[in-house]
Amino acid sequence: MSTLAIHEAKNKLTVLRREALTGKEILMADTRRKDSEYVSLVATSLLDELCEETKTFTYKWTDVPGENQETYSVWNNDWCLRCG
Repeated sequence: MSTLAIHEAKNKLTVLRREALTGKEILMADTRRKDSEYVSLVATSLLDELCEETKTFTYKWTDVPGENQETYSVWNNDWCLRCG
């Protein structure tokens, strides 16, 4: 999964939009702010599919945030974003 600083994402927005349309999720961070959270750029059609009322998910934590790690991962056998 791609992670970019906001200033870098601004310069590549057209390319990033095309990548998102293929199913990739792009994470953007404001590197100038210490407490900034990530924002995802993902295709609306994938979000719509995720939010369908008929969807149910099972998952397993593969790792959790800790002192040295700010992110976490979940493994989902039922559905996933296509990552690149």
